Amino acid sequence: MCRHLMKYLAVLSVVFFAFSGAASAAEVVLYSSNPSELLDLVSKGFEAKSGIKVSVVRMGTGEAMKRIAAEKERPLCDVFWSGDVAVLENAKANFQPYKSPEAKALPAGYMEKEARWTASNVHVMIIMVNKSLVKATDMPKSWKDLLDPKWKGKIVMTNPEKSGSAYAQVYGIHKLYGWDGINKLIANAKILDSSSLIYKGVAAGEYPLGVTMEYAAHRYIVGGDKNVGIVYPADGAFMAPEATGIVKNCPHRG
Repeated sequence: MCRHLMKYLAVLSVVFFAFSGAASAAEVVLYSSNPSELLDLVSKGFEAKSGIKVSVVRMGTGEAMKRIAAEKERPLCDVFWSGDVAVLENAKANFQPYKSPEAKALPAGYMEKEARWTASNVHVMIIMVNKSLVKATDMPKSWKDLLDPKWKGKIVMTNPEKSGSAYAQVYGIHKLYGWDGINKLIANAKILDSSSLIYKGVAAGEYPLGVTMEYAAHRYIVGGDKNVGIVYPADGAFMAPEATGIVKNCPHRG
């Protein structure tokens, strides 16, 4: 695990430890869109050190924001981790200030000005390729290449209303190519409801190309899958920080 990721996970751990001194905190309820294996790693580590149980409810970022907003009069969640910072910025009224002692290790702009959210990790957005379905000579080299009509029906991406990572992907493409670029991409793509369906579908050979996160594609390559490839677009592989925050008036912080 790289040094920078350790810093981000340290921030998350300190957010959890905000609950460790509360007499009423027998458990912490966590809403998260992260992979199950990562959630298990962090929650078990926290439980071992604090004796406080972490009850994990896994869902997409968009669904979590809607649920936290709907529950604001009587919150059921304590901590949210991890959605694109732009999504949390739009929902920051539902989070309470908490400045982690570890936040000093983060770059500028990786914490909301009132500390209502703090970046916990960063995703690199890439194009995932199934090399058994895409010839080397046809391989896209940029986001702009995905706008070509020849890829119609051959690209998958996640619905940005349901996924923080998809929100970041669409935002990045919009910054590069405007609404014209977004419309051309949508015309070519199949829109799915979950980020996991993207990388699993491309790896399984259901789709030639997927817009996804580097780590999701890379783990197939590390696992020995010769059909999976990663394209780092020449026009920019977007860096998308994700964040964690403590829900306002959460139930288990004393």
